[in-house]
Formats: sequence, C-alpha cells, structure tokens
Amino acid sequence: MKKDVSAWKSRYPLLHQFFRGYLHQDFPEEYGSIAGALRQYRADSGEEEYERFSAEWDAFTREIAELNSVEVDRILSVELGGSWHVASSREIARFTEAVAKSGTPRAS
Repeated sequence: MKKDVSAWKSRYPLLHQFFRGYLHQDFPEEYGSIAGALRQYRADSGEEEYERFSAEWDAFTREIAELNSVEVDRILSVELGGSWHVASSREIARFTEAVAKSGTPRAS
C-alpha cells in the first residue's frame, strides 16, 4: 500500500516536531542517545503533550507495521525530518520501549 507522503507531517505533527527538533544531526552530542532526546523532549513538552506524542507514535507504528525498514527510514528521515536512520524493525521496537519508558511518571 502506497502512502501519500505529503500527509505524514500533517497526520503526525508531534512526531515531526520531535524528529526534526530532537533527533537532528547533532542529537548524539546534544542528548547522548535517543533515550536522552526523549527525556529532554518530555521535559520540554510536559506530560500532556508527551502523552499525545506517545499516542501518535503508537498510531504510527500500527500504520507502518507492514513496511520494511528502508521504507520506515525514509519516512522518519525524509518525511518527518529526523537524522536517526533505522536499520531494522528491532530498532523501532527499542524506540517504542523507550517512548513508553520515558512516558512513565517519575517518582518524587
């Protein structure tokens, strides 16, 4: 199934904001890791927006479930503006785990 590529940004605006603004070419130096970028995004965006971001990621992963990693990489880098290049479905699964972990409320 061929997706309308111009629609990715409009369907997933918070993913676009995160990939373009946090997983840019300098994210390893700035945040140390993808998990570090997620933690900073959560701190910057607040709980409510992070929950919407997490819901967008869940919907996105359902939508891309049948795509191969090359297609997913293209969407994340070209369409959503990130510099993280996905090489496997396992990387997507690890990112999904990191999104869920970063969304867990922290103990005071």
